[in-house]
Amino acid sequence: MLYTPLNVFIDRPPQNESILRKLLDAGANPNIADADGYSPLHTLALQPETDKTRIFARLLVEYKANVNSTNNFEETPLYVAIEEGNEGLVDILLESGASINFADVSGRTPMDIALAKRSRQPRVFETISKHLILRYYCGFPVKLGHLEEVFSSETSRSFKKKCEDEIQQLKSTRVGDSTVTFYDVLVSSTHAVARFLFNLNVLVSLQAFDGRKSIFGAVLNKKFNEALERFHVLQIGIFAARKIFPFLPDICIYKLVEYLDIEDFINLHQCLSSRSQI
Repeated sequence: MLYTPLNVFIDRPPQNESILRKLLDAGANPNIADADGYSPLHTLALQPETDKTRIFARLLVEYKANVNSTNNFEETPLYVAIEEGNEGLVDILLESGASINFADVSGRTPMDIALAKRSRQPRVFETISKHLILRYYCGFPVKLGHLEEVFSSETSRSFKKKCEDEIQQLKSTRVGDSTVTFYDVLVSSTHAVARFLFNLNVLVSLQAFDGRKSIFGAVLNKKFNEALERFHVLQIGIFAARKIFPFLPDICIYKLVEYLDIEDFINLHQCLSSRSQI
């Protein structure tokens, strides 16, 4: 694959974010890799970390850069950021959904690398440890061995206690005047949260939620944004499914659309539009 203008721009020390935004606004694909399989996020993770690299990383993620893309060695941008000791990028990538458990061609996970380098890169290890603890309390899969290693740290035990205290608070705090709690939002699937959004009070309350005040704020905000995207197409999907299967009860319609992704909903809508033109 030849370098695109975006690849060339990212390969240089980050300076002007307005140029990056213009490239992305003009349709530059943030997921096109070079001959070695390095995406723009991989390339950015290789560079010495600065405020600009962090700004660039957030911009790429905003424009749908795949945080779990792999190079020719099956390494994600998170691997590279950990290897280079780029703590801020590690935090951004994990906050954006980068996998801790993804294994490279040697079978190493990002957490394995962080553990091996923890004496030289304690802040990187602390950052990835906090995200692993957060994911554990959110119900995401984590490796038991990694969890035991993390909980052996005094800093991690302190953070674990803070998470446990906040989990109890989330369980007792309702979203608006609904019966849904913030803990329900935290641990439910994206589809389930999208279903919650049919309650206007839940939708408005989650839009107004200030994630900066919560340890789980970034996770809750990400869950809401993903659910909101699904909610919009879910409305179309339910309408289309009712048109195609008019005799199915709502409980069956809701179960049917649960298995569809966004592309399926688009196809379903196009199918319905085609039928209406016949």
